[in-house]
Amino acid sequence: MTERGRRRLGLFTTAELAVTGVAESKVRTAVRSGAWVRLRTGVFVSSTDLAEVERTGRRPGLDALAVTTGRRDRPPS
Repeated sequence: MTERGRRRLGLFTTAELAVTGVAESKVRTAVRSGAWVRLRTGVFVSSTDLAEVERTGRRPGLDALAVTTGRRDRPPS
């Protein structure tokens, strides 16, 4: 995970994945296998990070970050 992801409770986006060369097929496979959880369109967290966030009661904060991160990384209309 990147330092940026750590600051955002493990969130990462399809835009960030694309920059590092991760194909869309890998994203779909990771979500289907349960390794990654889609929180919003284009915003993901690993299942391990999500479990830690939920264990420590930070899920509302994670959801709020997912909303703002998704809006920021979306291309303008």
